[in-house]
Amino acid sequence: MEQVRSTVKEHTMLFSKKNYQLFLLGIGLMVVGYVLLGQGPETNPLSLNVAPVMLVLAYCVVVPLALIVKSPESKDATRKKSGV
Repeated sequence: MEQVRSTVKEHTMLFSKKNYQLFLLGIGLMVVGYVLLGQGPETNPLSLNVAPVMLVLAYCVVVPLALIVKSPESKDATRKKSGV
């Protein structure tokens, strides 16, 4: 019974604070982008130019970056667990 308890892995967070901040930034950009996209007539430069750029940045840059970036603390914790 003691062997089973000793092999239980320590729980670590999958993402760091930086990851969550980047993800919230991406969601904020999406919300602002969609609001700007829905504004005014077709000749409005905000809905024609700014909103699509914000949405592309949010979907293609910020959110994937939030999923990919690892913090230095998580790298150190991974090294300690693997014994490297």
